[in-house]
Amino acid sequence: MKFTCDEIQSRWPEYVYRELTEHEQAEFVRHLERCPACRAEEAKWRGLLARFDGLAAADDSAEAPAELVFRVKRQIRLYEDWTRQNWAAIRNWAASVAASCLIVFFAAWALVDRLQPLAGRALPGAAHESPLYRGIYPGGVMPGGVLSLDAAPRAGDRSIGSATARPSS
Repeated sequence: MKFTCDEIQSRWPEYVYRELTEHEQAEFVRHLERCPACRAEEAKWRGLLARFDGLAAADDSAEAPAELVFRVKRQIRLYEDWTRQNWAAIRNWAASVAASCLIVFFAAWALVDRLQPLAGRALPGAAHESPLYRGIYPGGVMPGGVLSLDAAPRAGDRSIGSATARPSS
């Protein structure tokens, strides 16, 4: 970014107080090296700052005005309160998320633990126990028998397609 004389005039305070970025500061100095009018303006600014420094040194009171001290302290307190409130909100949110995750985990664990005993048993009212099923496959399922779709056949079992009907013991 190259500065023009108009941009330089509007940005003197930023240059003097070193509020420009490094790149902008370097471009500002390059412009001052090339432009005699802006160099003269810089000399005026430097003279003004030197006078301010002289006034501050001549004034033996190194204390800031009471109103300024009050305002600065109030701003610091407000910032600390705001920070404390934000951290409290973040801690509360994190605790809520952790509690929710624990609840979901234990609910899923309890559900799996409760369903585990049902894994190998036939449920009452299943299709293989209905009279219609027995009518379609007469003798395919014995009363009280268990239909297993994934068990390997044993002696005494009857096969119905890929299913195996096992008499109850």
